[in-house]
Amino acid sequence: MTASELTSISPPQGESLVVWDDLGAGLGETVCFSEGGEAVQPFKPDAKPVDAYLAAIIDTLNVDQRLIEGMTNVQ
Repeated sequence: MTASELTSISPPQGESLVVWDDLGAGLGETVCFSEGGEAVQPFKPDAKPVDAYLAAIIDTLNVDQRLIEGMTNVQ
């Protein structure tokens, strides 16, 4: 997600991922995930067809508005 998607009411834009969810995240929850080689580490030595591994469900996210403004004003 982009900073603007985190602070707006519009739906997120982007690509779909196949995420292994062992934590039970629900529809619309904000999550953290790991992609690439790190995503399959929990399954070694077995191979799983996943793009990402769900690492955390975010209950609360506090974002400093000055940080967002700095990210959006980058040239």
